[in-house]
Amino acid sequence: MALPTLSALVRPKPRKARDGESEGASPASQAARKSQIAKAGRIALWLFIVVVMFRGITGILGGDSSTAPVTRASTVERFPDTPARAFAEEFARVYLTWLPGDGPAHAERISPFLSEEVRAAAVVQIPERGTVQTVSGTTVARAKPGALNRALVTVAVNVSRRNGARRTRVTVYLAVPVARDATGGLAVYDRPAFTAPPTQATGVPPEGNALQGAAEDQRAIDELVNKFLTAYLSGQSDQLSFYTPPGTQITPLGSPLDLTRITTIQQIGDLDITPRILLVQALVRDPRTRAIYPLTYRLDAEYTDRWLIKRVEGGGP
Repeated sequence: MALPTLSALVRPKPRKARDGESEGASPASQAARKSQIAKAGRIALWLFIVVVMFRGITGILGGDSSTAPVTRASTVERFPDTPARAFAEEFARVYLTWLPGDGPAHAERISPFLSEEVRAAAVVQIPERGTVQTVSGTTVARAKPGALNRALVTVAVNVSRRNGARRTRVTVYLAVPVARDATGGLAVYDRPAFTAPPTQATGVPPEGNALQGAAEDQRAIDELVNKFLTAYLSGQSDQLSFYTPPGTQITPLGSPLDLTRITTIQQIGDLDITPRILLVQALVRDPRTRAIYPLTYRLDAEYTDRWLIKRVEGGGP
């Protein structure tokens, strides 16, 4: 009887199929399957990239709100802007300045301000004898925007009139129609008009109330205000630092005045709070003219370890 060989006795165990492999699959078929999976992955990745790029391009071209640029607030002045207002003021000054018999020369002076269509219609008929009229000052009182870069700018004009020894001063309000063309040029496109002044307000009571707080605080505030206003009005900048918080810069007057006396000290609001807005009514004397002015100063006062003046409302830093 023949004995079995060693190879016959020792037989290899069958290999367990890995995930994704079938029983009995050959190594070649397994490599091909892996290659196909890798290729499919690459195709899927490229399809994803193409879709993302396509969505981005269509979003930009189609105005997609998710990719639209942020619109910043415009800082450009609305018409009538500063140049248009200044143009109206200069026209008013030239228009209301003339001498007797000055008609033709006056027409030439206002002509550069006027559009060609209105030059003949806007000529002022100036008498041959009589009053000399000049302008001492102008300011814009009202400005009403219109369509197509047009506006009605009302200018308050300080007019001086002299007829022989008689002199008068009045303030007139001149409504000037101003337009800007496509090139940025300005023109008075129609004849101006005299209008009424602003309506005078009635029944506006003072805003001050009695000074709040303990009697000790009121005495300290009274002393502080007297010393501060004396230094402020007289232009003593080196003294102001004693009455202001550290680091506070308050510019004193350039033309010194004298504090005659303080008549009342009030505050805005009823609460005992800090900082307070003090309303200080004072008599102030101009040493050059010796005129005495009744004035009201608004001072911001705050308490740290003592009362100090933080700001003069309406004044410089």
